[in-house]
Amino acid sequence: MQKKSRKSFPSERWLEDELSYLQQKLAGIPAILELPTDRPRPPVQTFRAARESIVFSKSLKEELTALAQQEGSLSSFCFWRHFRAC
Repeated sequence: MQKKSRKSFPSERWLEDELSYLQQKLAGIPAILELPTDRPRPPVQTFRAARESIVFSKSLKEELTALAQQEGSLSSFCFWRHFRAC
């Protein structure tokens, strides 16, 4: 196994120069960026996500299940791919 050359890493001087440059460029900007929102955030965070129900026809279910078996895949993956393609 070959050791990496120290030349492939940035020099300490270069890192200091880069940090100094970025500090100058970012001086004076707000620490927190206030962005407009379409509604206020709730006081307590919840992890409830939206749900969407989809009804597949019996023939489509059978075709996607057969495809999943043929390809050695999970049927849920085939349903998801079909849904994404629509």
